[in-house]
Amino acid sequence: MDITRNIALNVDSEEKPIIRNPPKMPMRAERSGHCQAEFDINAQGVPFNITTPYCTQSMFSRPTIKAVETWKYRAAVQDGTARTSRSIRTKVSFNLNDENGRLIPE
Repeated sequence: MDITRNIALNVDSEEKPIIRNPPKMPMRAERSGHCQAEFDINAQGVPFNITTPYCTQSMFSRPTIKAVETWKYRAAVQDGTARTSRSIRTKVSFNLNDENGRLIPE
């Protein structure tokens, strides 16, 4: 008999990204940029309350929010139960290349 099957692990863990789709570059962008995204993650691993407290260009805010809405996380676990994580911050980058494939800087 394998006794390891009868042991329930009660391991705490932080949230981890599963799917992080990139944002769509705005058509009118002329250079690269980024946004600082801040959001919460519910117990099902879905981001909500998404904001962009800082963007190098305001045109990057909406595509950042739209991208984060599609992300999926493994929820944080505390005492064996999935929980909501608050105030997650991450940088979302927009990389624009010229016709020769060189990065156009921010």
